[in-house]
Amino acid sequence: MERKFLLSPPIYYEKAYDFSDDNDFYVRYRDREVNRLEAWKQWAHIVTRYMEKGARIHIVEASEGLSELTFVGDSIFLFGKKAVISRFRHPERQKEAAYMKEWALRKGFEIMEIPEGYVFEGNAEAFYSHYLDVIIMGYGGNRTSIEVADMLEDFLGVRVIPVEKFDFHLDVVLFLLKKYVIYARGKVSEESIERLNEAGFKTIPVPPHLIEDLGLNSTYIGNTVFVNDSRNAPELKKIYLSLGFDVEIVKTSEFHLVGGGVKCLTLEHYKFQKMPDL
Repeated sequence: MERKFLLSPPIYYEKAYDFSDDNDFYVRYRDREVNRLEAWKQWAHIVTRYMEKGARIHIVEASEGLSELTFVGDSIFLFGKKAVISRFRHPERQKEAAYMKEWALRKGFEIMEIPEGYVFEGNAEAFYSHYLDVIIMGYGGNRTSIEVADMLEDFLGVRVIPVEKFDFHLDVVLFLLKKYVIYARGKVSEESIERLNEAGFKTIPVPPHLIEDLGLNSTYIGNTVFVNDSRNAPELKKIYLSLGFDVEIVKTSEFHLVGGGVKCLTLEHYKFQKMPDL
C-alpha cells in the first residue's frame, strides 16, 4: 500500500513560545535554543528515508513567522478530497491553521473549519486506520474537544472512535501501527482501550516512561517503524521486533526542544488515491 506524507522544512523553526503550562518539554529544554542547521539535517534525513522506503512525498513550503509549521500535521487533517482545518488551543499557533487553510483551498480540497469554542489539532489527534476503515481521535489532555468526533464523522463519512487521553496530543501517548495500537499505560482511559479492542484493534500497553523524548511519536512505512533516537529507543525496538517489524532509529533531538518527533513532522494524506497529485 502506497503512503503519502507531507512535510514542511524547518527553515524558520525556533522556540518562539513557552507553552510550559501544559507541555513539560518546554520546561525540560527551556535553556536550549534550536540549532537550525542540525534540525535541517535531521528533517532532511527523514524525508530521504521516507522516499527510499517508497512513500510519496509532498513538501509544504515554509513561511516566515510560522515557527512550528514544520509540525505540519498539527494544523490540518487530510482525507481524500477533504481537509479539516485545526483550531488550536493556543492562539499563537492559529496562524499555522490559517496558512494551511489557504494551502488546502489552492489545492482544491473541500474545507471544514472547527467552530469557535471547540479545539482540534489535526493529524496529531486523529489517525485513520487503513486496515479497519475507522478514525481514532484523541480528546482531552488540554487538546481536542470530544464533540469534534461527531463533526469529523459527519464530514468525512467514516466512523470515528473517540479516545480519551490525559496528556498533550494523542500521537505522544499512542502509536497506531497497522492492526496494533501501542499505548502508554495510564495515559489513555481504560474505557477507550476497551472500545478499540471491540473495534478489532490489538492493543498493547507499554510503560508510561516510554513517552519521554517522544518514544511513541513514531511512523511506519511497509514493515519498517521509524523511532526517535532516545534512551527509550532500545526498549521500543525490542517491542517492534517482537511484533515482526523492522526498526529504524532517526535523530529528532532538535525537535524534542518543543515536544516534537518524527510523527509530529509527518502529515499523512489518507485516501489520497481519490485525489489528483498535489
